[in-house]
Amino acid sequence: MQALIVGLLEARLGRMRGGFYLFSIWLICLVILGRSLLDSWHFPWYGNPDQDLVFLRDGIRLWNGNPPGYGDHPGFMQMIVVNISIGCLSLLAKVFPSAASFDPTRLADADWQGLFLFAKLVNALLVSLVLTLCSALLVRWLGRSWTLLWAVVCVASMGLTVEIYQLRNEFFSSFFVIAAILLSVNNLALLEGSCPRQVPLGKSVLFRVGLASWACMFLVVMGLLAKVQVLPVLFVFLIVAPLLGFRLLGSRWLIDFAVAFSALFVCLSILCAGLSAGLPIERLQGSLVIAAICGPPAIVLSSNINLRRSEFFGRTIGPLFVVVGCAGMGGSLLAVAKGFGWLGLVLNPLAVRTYAAASNACHGAGPKCLLDNSLKGFVYLFERSIDGYGLVILVASLVVIAWLANLARCSVGIFIGINYSVFSYELAACTLIGVAFFMAFLAGQRWSVDHYLPYQQPYLFAGIFMLARGLSPWAKILRGIAFAIALSVLLIFMRYPDSSRQTYVKQVLEPQSTSSEGDGALCASQHQGNEWRSSSVWVFCNGFSR
Repeated sequence: MQALIVGLLEARLGRMRGGFYLFSIWLICLVILGRSLLDSWHFPWYGNPDQDLVFLRDGIRLWNGNPPGYGDHPGFMQMIVVNISIGCLSLLAKVFPSAASFDPTRLADADWQGLFLFAKLVNALLVSLVLTLCSALLVRWLGRSWTLLWAVVCVASMGLTVEIYQLRNEFFSSFFVIAAILLSVNNLALLEGSCPRQVPLGKSVLFRVGLASWACMFLVVMGLLAKVQVLPVLFVFLIVAPLLGFRLLGSRWLIDFAVAFSALFVCLSILCAGLSAGLPIERLQGSLVIAAICGPPAIVLSSNINLRRSEFFGRTIGPLFVVVGCAGMGGSLLAVAKGFGWLGLVLNPLAVRTYAAASNACHGAGPKCLLDNSLKGFVYLFERSIDGYGLVILVASLVVIAWLANLARCSVGIFIGINYSVFSYELAACTLIGVAFFMAFLAGQRWSVDHYLPYQQPYLFAGIFMLARGLSPWAKILRGIAFAIALSVLLIFMRYPDSSRQTYVKQVLEPQSTSSEGDGALCASQHQGNEWRSSSVWVFCNGFSR
């Protein structure tokens, strides 16, 4: 009895310490983002038209029950942020009618600015919560100290780059998918440590597996609805995760994963076939996207199938219910995408080539131009991580050498079966660094904006930190690199001058601003809409009649 009481007290204290640790991460993220918000508080709501005007207007359209009007990429999270802001401001106007007035159907300049500022607050809160969720899932692999460092450098890097309105869909997209991947591999690790063939499947396990798989599906599809640029990460995960699972759990698990993946793929394909009827969707692209979506939840579902069942419910009805429910979750979100006119963007990802300005400029110039663009993305990845160009070259070179050395070492070790748990850990770390490189190369082929948005950095930081705390021969060098990166990011964040921050205000209400009507300009076609009728932008752009 005494031992039981002591065990319960220790468990309770452990949960309390864990809760305080996560609360500390969340508070630190809020403080860092709060400083960025204060720096950019005076920015005008029309200052960055390609982001501010589009998502403010489309958030209003969704609030009024109309589909969004911007078709470059979904950008769903930015519009949700605006909807949350409208709801809060409308509620405040009802509770305090004498102190606040806000009518979402007729917004004057002061209302647009108020909505803009409130959306920045909501966005910072949501980003901090998502980053805290990822940190909670990452602790198993990095430990508390390294996870805290990872959260700090990620949030500081985000805060120093994009401040004028949102922290962009790219960040939501990356962190949603990171959370889904971590949730799935954590379930995989739990399966490895539980001797799965000896543990009966209880209803509590089935319930946990169901919730985890549905959460994975929700996070993955929401990540795609934020920005489809995260698809390469999901494709890499679909290749690497089954390999790691096979080495850790054997061929039996791989068969179970294939069964879970196939069942989920078939169910979701049937739903997507019904949703995409009549739409010009390329079948092969759509199938690949569905496969990428099914990867993380299928990893979780495999733990359901792999456990020994002793009941009819656990053997048939339960798993089937979980699979159908998981596919239904994905299908429901894709139905929302269809209603907003985004299903073609999600299931035809190669359509974004239209917006790949850098690679399109290489037409006829040969592969050298594409390679140059890729190297630009790679350079920006490290330039935004390291303070000083000389240090960038040194750190980037050491990271690449360490990455290649560890990749070769763990690849050989994992296939000959020597201590493959350690090698699997290092292979996962190398995969994260490789994903960061791959995404940086792809970013170099698109707009210049993708060069400086550090949405690839969380993968780079996590991979370096994993190798730095492991048994790799390069661990000591990588610990020094991790310290240099952390110090550099914080120095860049603290020294980033106010004059540089103001360069994000791209447009001002001056007559010469109307001369440019291309993509991103104040009076461009994607910014049109009756929502602006009560604002000075409507007057300034002559009702967008140009």
